Amino acid sequence: MLGRADAADQLARRLGATALHAFVRDVELGVLLAAPGFHQTVPDHPSWEALLAACTRPGVHHGEVVDVTSARLAPATAHVDEDGTVFVFVGESSASIDFGGLALPLLGALFRAEQRAVAAKGEADASKAAAHHASALTAALERSRVDLEQVVHSKLELLREHELLVGIVGHDLRNPLSSIVMGATMLLDHGELSSVQRKIVQRVRSSSNRMTRMIADLLDFQRSRHGGIPIVRSQVALRGVVAQVVDELEVSHPTRNIELRAVGDGSGSWDADRFAQVVSNLVGNAVQHSPVSTPVTVSVIDTGDEVVIEVSNEHTHAIAAEDLSRIFEPFRRGKESGGLGLGLYIVKQIAEAHGGSVAAQSHSERTTFCITLPKSSARV
Repeated sequence: MLGRADAADQLARRLGATALHAFVRDVELGVLLAAPGFHQTVPDHPSWEALLAACTRPGVHHGEVVDVTSARLAPATAHVDEDGTVFVFVGESSASIDFGGLALPLLGALFRAEQRAVAAKGEADASKAAAHHASALTAALERSRVDLEQVVHSKLELLREHELLVGIVGHDLRNPLSSIVMGATMLLDHGELSSVQRKIVQRVRSSSNRMTRMIADLLDFQRSRHGGIPIVRSQVALRGVVAQVVDELEVSHPTRNIELRAVGDGSGSWDADRFAQVVSNLVGNAVQHSPVSTPVTVSVIDTGDEVVIEVSNEHTHAIAAEDLSRIFEPFRRGKESGGLGLGLYIVKQIAEAHGGSVAAQSHSERTTFCITLPKSSARV
């Protein structure tokens, strides 16, 4: 069976030419390529380049090209079809070919039919390749999903075990620590101790109290991760709660001056114990991060619509802006802090549990923590 190129050459000879070449235009590249089934390379010669360069619009174009069979220049006639296909007849009689006759239209029709078949095959191959890639991508995504689920499950299990351990340790340590604090207090109140012994027992009680607060912070942090810190509301005046905490802190920090300023009594439905914890955390933080000779100011202001609690202290160095923006995050410890870095986080959680908010400011001379509590959220 004759190949397309041989059959095309036979047709060309019957029409008086010596050879027939066919080219199709690649839309993406914008160049002419040898048509499927014909001579599979574009002849590499300036004469061919010149002729094909002129075949940019439908119609008939004449010129001279190198005949691939004789390697000599020969007359050539190119016919450009409406779809951009180019048929080039090479030979002395090519100029007299009747392009309106039957041979070229038939050849063009056959070529276009095969061109459509080739295109359809290409589309089918492309669809198969796309389906294969999609299947491979789906499989890869499924493997990634399974791997991710396993990692998440493992992390959740580890987190649950960690939280369970924190809860068990926290609850189990509170009782023996309470016994230590109680025993140390009894020795200080009723024991006949030397000055050295008294100093040691005071240190034991102080350390035990600090450990108790750390355990309480850990347990509160754990609760905050599972629905928030629980609060028990009752009708209470925050002014009295804050005053009591300030009195206790002045006893435990005898060298520091803690000033209380109050406007109104701050009555509402609040959790008194939780706000005692808030004030204790904020004032303890202020005492730790301010010069010994400077006062710590605690304000309770009842405006009628809201209650504002402020704790303010002078400082040697202002808190950097980047640290201030993250100061209420858990486990954010200052350089001089001896705690777990949960105090301010718990302050924020308690304020929000009461429908309020907390903010911090640190300027050139003072650092201030401000809790704002709307009265609308404090009604029983």
